[in-house]
Amino acid sequence: MDDDEQWGFQSDAKQSVIVISVLQAAFPADKILKTANVLADQRLNAETKLRAHRNVQFGDKFVELKDDGALGYVAYAGYDDYTIFRFAGWVTGRKVLSLFVETRTRDNALSKAVFKEVLDGFGFYRP
Repeated sequence: MDDDEQWGFQSDAKQSVIVISVLQAAFPADKILKTANVLADQRLNAETKLRAHRNVQFGDKFVELKDDGALGYVAYAGYDDYTIFRFAGWVTGRKVLSLFVETRTRDNALSKAVFKEVLDGFGFYRP
């Protein structure tokens, strides 16, 4: 990857790819939810375009405010003919943090377990 704000990891044993990205930016507190909605729309559109020749389906999708409105949270899951993918994103007044996990299998239990393992080990906090 040639993006200084993006890091990718791969596990052959878990048939998974993980991508973490951070975008530094300033968002007024009253625009955090709007920014989270834009992030969700952009991500869902990108998933669809990336998988243009596959049957893409989306499951649960969330965009909500947490932490008394200081944190926007975005999450969705989906699958195509070959993979299951899950995304979580956080919007604060200073940055957007994204976590993407794709499993190269249609094994939903494995996908959930890998995503949970990554998310649990992620330790997100706002300094």
